[in-house]
Amino acid sequence: MRRRILVLAAVFAFLWPACAQAAIVYEVIDLGTLGGDESLAYCINDAGQIVGEAMNNKGDSHATLFDPTGAGNNLDLGTLGGRDSWAWSINDVGQIVGYVENSQGDLVFRRATLFDPTGAGNNIDLGTLVGYQYSSAISINNAGQIVGEAEDTEGNYRATLFDPTGAGNNIDLNILIDPASGWMLISASDINNSGWIVGQGINPQGESHAFLLVPCRYKLAGDLNDDCKVDFADFALMAANWLVDCREDPTNPACVPK
Repeated sequence: MRRRILVLAAVFAFLWPACAQAAIVYEVIDLGTLGGDESLAYCINDAGQIVGEAMNNKGDSHATLFDPTGAGNNLDLGTLGGRDSWAWSINDVGQIVGYVENSQGDLVFRRATLFDPTGAGNNIDLGTLVGYQYSSAISINNAGQIVGEAEDTEGNYRATLFDPTGAGNNIDLNILIDPASGWMLISASDINNSGWIVGQGINPQGESHAFLLVPCRYKLAGDLNDDCKVDFADFALMAANWLVDCREDPTNPACVPK
């Protein structure tokens, strides 16, 4: 019996390197840079489009749409006139979001950005929340919904749903949850195609925990803000937009394309 065990052990030891080697099924592709020394890829969509950041020959880090073949035909997505930018997410439609850093004197401002995927530089500053100076767009789903965070000069963060048009109608996600929940939503890190949002927040016990936001699963007549109930908040929305005609005034901030 001992001899049989030893023989089996010897056979296993002989075959193990071959089995381990056979498990290696990936080819490593160097995606290159923009002429600098470093690059990072953050997100890939179902079409194989890859975004991230790469250094150029000036040492600046720019948001990048990488050539997935590794041939080096990477696309510099530019900035908003500043030095550095980062592309964090790309959806299956090819829309790209991230943020840029702009300098004003000794101050550096970080702003959420919807990048021009052609590289022509027609990037959109998504703004921030009222009373906040900085922002970052972290994720975009196939419907074009963008989430991330806003930050003030004191280092206070708020999870944010951004207006993709750049008109500044951004929403603090904390106003879309029950205030009695006791939660403070700090940052939204991802949104799926069903509109579910995940991120980091402070729970009622004062602990930093992951959260999941699940939108209302029902379509209720009169529920204008999709919170599964009809109340004064819906009436306020209706009153604020009373007699707005998007056919006559499509530039009105209340007229958001479907």
